Amino acid sequence: MFENFENPSSHQEEKKPTKKAKKGTVTQFQFCDKEFSSPVNVPEDNFEATDILPDDEYFYKYFSKEMISMIVEMSNLYGVQFMSKSVKTNEEEIRKFLAIELLMGVVKMNSYLDNWSNRLRYEKIATIMPLKRYKILRRHIHFADHNQQDDDPYFKVRPILEALRRNCISTPNEVRQSIDEMMVPYKGAKAGKKKQYIKSKPKKWGLKIF
Repeated sequence: MFENFENPSSHQEEKKPTKKAKKGTVTQFQFCDKEFSSPVNVPEDNFEATDILPDDEYFYKYFSKEMISMIVEMSNLYGVQFMSKSVKTNEEEIRKFLAIELLMGVVKMNSYLDNWSNRLRYEKIATIMPLKRYKILRRHIHFADHNQQDDDPYFKVRPILEALRRNCISTPNEVRQSIDEMMVPYKGAKAGKKKQYIKSKPKKWGLKIF
């Protein structure tokens, strides 16, 4: 249990601070060996999680294998259209690419290159795929036929968004649900009115998604 220095309740007397704490100061705590006496209300309607899937099956439930096949097809097609040769990727390699992207979202580096650097090398990423190959996939990854582009501002990601949406809708509604939101950082000029500025967010400029 911990107690606040500014409001001590231990058996030993503490002198109150003579000066008012400045705005922005970090509150300090002291720890003591003492029985926890505050009331704890545990709701009676506790529930157990059922139908727990393995991690990979849970992932494919929403990001299906058909979506991965589509990424393979569109990425190889883009290579042929603009580089005159296919990048020759496949489902297994795209799964590895997605694994790297997910890990990079958890382990933050100043640059994605740091994951392969001698000084900051992160083995769980660096051993999945060589940096040179990752750069090629990162450059050519596509979700739609570039030559079929229309006026849809989300044309390049529309197929993957719709496939993901269909998979989410197919999941039966449950009693307890949670909807969260996040800002995808973006300061470019091509998003038009889709770009927002929200002062209270850590990343103030970007695309707001739910």
